[in-house]
Amino acid sequence: MIRTNDKLKIYQKASQQVVNLAFSLIIAASLAIILLAILNR
Repeated sequence: MIRTNDKLKIYQKASQQVVNLAFSLIIAASLAIILLAILNR
């Protein structure tokens, strides 16, 4: 049986990965928009 402490650790790791993924997507989107803006001049 999983202890509450272990569950919390797993949850924190998972949420950290989700945050990292979201940040990566935001950065990638921003770069794409900036590149398109520069190329369309």
